[in-house]
This record gives sequence, C-alpha cells and structure tokens, in this order.
Amino acid sequence: MVGTPPQTMADAIAIRLGGLVCLALAGACADSPEPMDDEWMGQGESGPDDPEPEVVLPTDIPPPVTWREVGTLTVDDFGAAGTIAVPFPAGQRYVAVRSVPLDATTGDAVACHRVMRAQWSSGEIVVPEQGTAPSDGHQHLVPGPGAGVFVMSTNVEPLHEADTLELELGLFDCGLAIPASRARFPGMPRTVRVDVASEPEPTESSPTATVAVRLARAADSGWGPMAEDPALWDAWAVAVERFADIGIELRLEAELELPDAGVTEYGADMIGLASLQQHVHAQLQADPTDARFVPVALVRCLDYEDPTATSRSRPVGQATRIPGSLADAATPSLVVLAGGDCQAGPDATLIHDPARYGVVLAHEIGHYLGLFHVDTALGSHLPAAGDERLMASTIAQAIDPERAWFSPAQATVLLRHPDVVIGDR
Repeated sequence: MVGTPPQTMADAIAIRLGGLVCLALAGACADSPEPMDDEWMGQGESGPDDPEPEVVLPTDIPPPVTWREVGTLTVDDFGAAGTIAVPFPAGQRYVAVRSVPLDATTGDAVACHRVMRAQWSSGEIVVPEQGTAPSDGHQHLVPGPGAGVFVMSTNVEPLHEADTLELELGLFDCGLAIPASRARFPGMPRTVRVDVASEPEPTESSPTATVAVRLARAADSGWGPMAEDPALWDAWAVAVERFADIGIELRLEAELELPDAGVTEYGADMIGLASLQQHVHAQLQADPTDARFVPVALVRCLDYEDPTATSRSRPVGQATRIPGSLADAATPSLVVLAGGDCQAGPDATLIHDPARYGVVLAHEIGHYLGLFHVDTALGSHLPAAGDERLMASTIAQAIDPERAWFSPAQATVLLRHPDVVIGDR
C-alpha cells in the first residue's frame, strides 16, 4: 500500500508526499456552466431526484488568467477562418491563444478549432501547414472540440522573443480530420473571437508550483469517498508522487459524489461527455472566475467510438482536450477515469490495482496540462528515457507503474500551463 487513508476530508486535501507533498485507452492508451441534463443522469441506476451532498469548495482561489481580445475572424461555409496577428511579449512563462465561437448553435455535432498554419513576422514557421509533419522545433498544437485552446511553448526551448505571430485558424471535423462544412455542421459558428493570455517568468529561482484537482465521483464508479477507500487513496497517492518528483504539488481541493454514471459513451467530438462536463463544472466551480483547477470525474465505464475505424474501445482514462482549460464556457475540459467493469451492473468492482489507476490519472492530468504521448510524433520531441514512460500511449496496460514517471523535458512544458499556479496562491 502506498499510504493510509486520511480520517477526514481535510487530511485528504492536505496530502503532501516527499515534502511537496489522452488518452489512456485500455488497448492503445485521447463561464457559467448549465446544470447537468437528464441525458447523462439517465445512464446509471439512480435518477435526477437523488440528492447530491453539498461540496465544500476552497476559499483561497488564485486570480483568474487574464485573457485579452485580439480580434474576430469570419468563418466561411467550408471552415476557413482566415489569419490574425497575435502579439507575443518577451520573457513570458507561457503565451496562450484561444478561439471562442460567438454565434454557434447547439447541435448533434461540433467542429474542432485548429491552427492551420502559424509564422513569426520574420517568416519563420511556428506551425507548418496541415499535412506537413511538425519538426522538433515547431509548436505542437492539436484541434479542440467546439473551441480552441493553444498554449506555448510546447518545446523545452522558451518562446521567441517579443514578436507578432501570424495565426491562420480553421474548423475541422473532429473525427475525420477533414475541413468542416456548414452542410455537415449547420451549427458551425460564422464568427470566432481570438484571445491571448500570458504571464511573466517567475522572478524566484525555485518557486513553488501547484496544480489543484477537484474530484467528482459517480456512485457506481467502484470507488468510495477517498477518506474511506484505501484503493482510491492509494491511487491518488501514486499520482501525487509522480508530480512531486518533478517539483509540482498536486493538491486535492474538493470531492463530490455524483449519481450513477453507467456506461458513458462518446466519440472524437466529446459530445457524449458534454453533460457530464457541465454538471461537474457547475458543482465544482465557486463562480465563473474560479477556473484554475483540473476537474476529474470517476465513472464506471467509458465506451469510445472511433469514427475512422468503425470500432469501439473501453478507455481507462480520457482528457477531453489537450491542453485543458475552464476559462470560458465554450472550452469545457475534463479528465475522466473509469474504474469498473463495463459488463457489470451498478455494483461493479475495480478491474485494476491502485498503482495502475494512479499512473493513468497522472497521465491524463499530464494531457490536461499540455503533454502528448511520448511514443507519437506529437510528443516524441520531448526527450524521455529509462523509467520516464508515464506519457506512453500504453500506460493503461503495458507499462510497469514503477517505470512510469515524467521526464525533465515534459516537466518544463507542464510548468507552462496557465493553471499551474506559481508561487503563493
């Protein structure tokens, strides 16, 4: 056992190890929210009238990320949005860009926002044209369903000095990776707003770094309250240890119990997880400015439909976008961990040991904070060797948990995510 369960929720929140206190598929390793609708609540055994215990949220909320509007772009009927100039200041820990739809309508399908191409004012390529494999020196950015969130630098090297980034945006089919059309996506926005945010590099030589986590646990997930469940406590302790090893405190701030989730079905556009996301956010956010935490949902079973392979898989974990962000209602983000047997009923038992769940949880939070699989073209530019295998695509089944750690290069990128709080909260 990695640890002993805390006796109170306060003990769980205060856990510190060592003084710091995706898509992890079973076979291959993915501002004010609305209340959860009956669609998600109907998947499990309990109903919408079942009361949920009140969750105690933290009061020491860090200041929100300051987003500044750069301008707007018009989206044509084939998903092309054009180019916009984004000013990049020098000496920043990160520079983040987001594209937010201003007039999208709700439908059965959403398009993904993608950086089609980007270059500095000098002409130096930052993101190559679609169809061109990025090199190690390029920024590695992926589309996001319903909105775009892009955090740089994704490389060990810091960003370019003060300059202007010429950014071309477009909307794509999330599953088929082809340009979106208004015929296929009638609710596709006609206008998107582009925002930018940045934060100066810390002045301290070794500042503290904290990642807040808030947990929502479905009643049929196979886990009980952390203060009472040694298996969940041990899984959490493993995840905490992986982040402590790279100098980041993983802090549990709140825990919420959800109704039964049943089998949670979804595809590449993440629509199947939308109502779960909305409900978790509504319960775990104190207000719309309270956005610098990683929401984690524990459910019984995930069932993913691959639109390109016409097949289904049963992931152990899922991050709904890379990187994640809660800073705008149009960019819902969530980490999901599946504990139970998909074939079993509401009394499903866990199918992996705590160490396996712990490294998958750390892996998915790694995705949320901007990391890709180290054994793919998107993530191989960040060196990892030996036991630095935490971000391998086979983490859910083929990697020994004792050999699953972040690499120093991956840690450098993790520390650039806006929701990593540097210094005192």
